[in-house]
Amino acid sequence: MEFSGGLALIEQDTTDCQAVNREQQLLLLCIQHFDKAVPAPALRAAVDGTFDIAIDWNRLIALAETHGVMPLVHAALGQFSAPQVPTPVLARLWAYVTVNARKNHARAHELIRLLAVMKNAGIRVVPFKGPLLTASLYADLRLRVFSDLDLLVERGDVLSARDLLANEQYHAISPLRVEDEAAFLAAQRQYDFELVHEQTGELVELHWKTNHEFVIERLDDPQWWAALDTVELDGARVLSLNRRETMFALLIHGSKHLWSRLSWLVDIALLSRKFDDDDWNWLIHEGRTRRCKRRLGLGLLLVRDLLDVSLTHAVTKSLCSEARVDRIARQISQQAFAADQAQSSLINEMKLDLQLYDTLWQRIRRVGLLAFTPNAQAWTDHGTDREAGALPLLSRWQRLFEKYVRH
Repeated sequence: MEFSGGLALIEQDTTDCQAVNREQQLLLLCIQHFDKAVPAPALRAAVDGTFDIAIDWNRLIALAETHGVMPLVHAALGQFSAPQVPTPVLARLWAYVTVNARKNHARAHELIRLLAVMKNAGIRVVPFKGPLLTASLYADLRLRVFSDLDLLVERGDVLSARDLLANEQYHAISPLRVEDEAAFLAAQRQYDFELVHEQTGELVELHWKTNHEFVIERLDDPQWWAALDTVELDGARVLSLNRRETMFALLIHGSKHLWSRLSWLVDIALLSRKFDDDDWNWLIHEGRTRRCKRRLGLGLLLVRDLLDVSLTHAVTKSLCSEARVDRIARQISQQAFAADQAQSSLINEMKLDLQLYDTLWQRIRRVGLLAFTPNAQAWTDHGTDREAGALPLLSRWQRLFEKYVRH
């Protein structure tokens, strides 16, 4: 397949545009064709050197690591030999993938162990992302980079699950006072506890919602639990969100972070291979009824134009045709390949995030939540302490100033 996606969205303002574009193109080709049995013609042409300038291998590796796709680049370039790909480059990729594979297998084993602990305690739990997503989409735990375990439980089981995980040496990064726990769980902006293992430093995110604004799961519905999918993970059968809910959750998650990692787009590309017309129609319907068409459309537009994924006419028309979303996609594409990703100011990121809400009311509500409701750290510092007066609010505004203005 000839390369046709990606560079149309990337408009670099640099005197070395040709050199920069070659590493970009090679990276995109690697993550498009990492699972091919033999190198795709476009990938082979890029590696063989149909350009007048050499590949900057250090830049390629830096981009791959930034975007969490080192294993995919290794899988694609591992089919070549020196001098097509220099031996030190292949060695660096192999070393990274070897370490990542060891970590991923350890996390998969730990996930299975924690699920058994919770099951024995009578707590229902659904893992998502992490090793489960890697196993279901890539069929090889070596091929995806992830750093934590995400566990979804019913709200009424959250504190019991947290205490159970504490017995397994996972402790809250932002601990709460006992008298604040119920209010924290009921707070609209909160949806998880971040826990860290006291010895290994491994992270677990204990969720009672996949997202605080656009909730796709129905944890209070027995039929929802009965209809969950299962995925095989290291010989164990593990409950999983179905492919529709997974797609929805991944698109919302990526939009929250403005798709700062190409690896998240690869997840969408692979999952889209499992979708049929009914699945896409369901996603369109959910986008309309939940008023998140822009958030869904942004990820699909990026995966279409950067990874050359075909979308149906209905999806393109319903979710990807808005000019505002197209402009945001172009900005994100430019930033993804910028020499220094930190160039993008947090103020600009907040503006882009606000534009991704479908309605004015949603944008107003988002600003209100940021300005007047505490984050997890503020809950740790002040909780619902009435004696603190305006201190929590002032502290919140100071943090926002430090984050978005002085950054």
